[in-house]
Amino acid sequence: MNGNPKDNEKNMDRKSNLKDYTSIFKEIIKEANKIIDDNKYNSVEFYGIILCYLNYYDYDNFSNILEELSTKKTKDLYEILLIIQ
Repeated sequence: MNGNPKDNEKNMDRKSNLKDYTSIFKEIIKEANKIIDDNKYNSVEFYGIILCYLNYYDYDNFSNILEELSTKKTKDLYEILLIIQ
């Protein structure tokens, strides 16, 4: 995850059609806590996948989720950052 979205271009070959799922990811994010609780998902893995997608396809929401996690789920965010390092 790079601070500059332009740098992400050189890190990965992106599939342009994956950007089509941005609206679905936004809906998932709105219901994240309920989805995690109802399905007994590991929140670190759940948000890790969300952040990976958003980092490449919706950087504005990536920043918002990162900020939200840093204030509400700091421990989870640190664990995600350790895993993706």
